[in-house]
Amino acid sequence: MELPRHNPLIRGIYLLAILMMFLFMALVIKSYWPNNQQMSHWNDQLLAPIAERLPTQDTAAAQPEVNLPMKPTAPATNVENNTQYELVKRANKVVIGLPFTLRLNENMETQLSQVWRQFYNHDDLHKDPNVKSKSKILLVYQHFNSAHSNIEIVIGYAAKNSSQSSDFSLVEIPAGDFLKAKSVLDVWNDPPKTAGVLNYQKDYESYILDREFNIISQTAYVRVTR
Repeated sequence: MELPRHNPLIRGIYLLAILMMFLFMALVIKSYWPNNQQMSHWNDQLLAPIAERLPTQDTAAAQPEVNLPMKPTAPATNVENNTQYELVKRANKVVIGLPFTLRLNENMETQLSQVWRQFYNHDDLHKDPNVKSKSKILLVYQHFNSAHSNIEIVIGYAAKNSSQSSDFSLVEIPAGDFLKAKSVLDVWNDPPKTAGVLNYQKDYESYILDREFNIISQTAYVRVTR
């Protein structure tokens, strides 16, 4: 029995239909294919969240900036100053905090900014049970050492108990007469000539900060001996 021969006309129509089908599919794909502008937009949308999670090289930029309203310099005792400060009496207090050493031969404002950043990031101190209140921060200028050209400081909070053992520094500020000013280092650098003798020890600054860690108020208390 002889097989039927293929009809050339039908074969041509079949091949043409296949070509038209591929052409149609190509047109459909092209219509949905994104252009360069759309690809750029998609890349931005996809990569932006990843870039935001990557750490920056400048880690200090991600930490809060502390506006220090002072321009500290080295203490000096040979400057005559007629500025009138309010003389106040202050009760004794104990401060729990972190110790640092400020070097007078280096930029003081830069050092203080680093002190504030480390204090801000020290969660263990903020959670210490001996902290009386976190609404007020105390910066104690514990000792000015002219021989070594440095100042020892402690930054922290008022402590509940001075005898409680702690992993942090405890500094007791005795009661006495203090000059009320804006900055301890400003008074040290330009001491008044009639208010008494400065001790350059256990002077402190009291700070009130908002929730974003910006300074709302700053008051300095400088001890004098009359």
